[in-house]
Amino acid sequence: MSETEGVCGGYPCVGDTRIPVRSVVTVYGQLGDFAQTMDAFPRLTREEIRYALDWYRMHPERVDEDIRRNARTLEDRQSRQRDAGAPRWRAARSAQAGSGRG
Repeated sequence: MSETEGVCGGYPCVGDTRIPVRSVVTVYGQLGDFAQTMDAFPRLTREEIRYALDWYRMHPERVDEDIRRNARTLEDRQSRQRDAGAPRWRAARSAQAGSGRG
């Protein structure tokens, strides 16, 4: 695994790829099957996937931190997109509701 400043936020990636360990861990957690996880990452070898999962077992706090950071970033982006697509009156009403004035 590699952690390189400026690549995937400095969080662990599989070897010299830009595939975050969090992605392998998340897919494996959702599928629950090693063979299906291998199918989801055709660029990775069996050994690389196994090593990513083993690395997570040894360093869960680092990968979990990346999973939380990625989820927050996704939520922020989706929220901004919803706000950007909402009519101005809806965004203003939403802001008022959040302030307790609506």
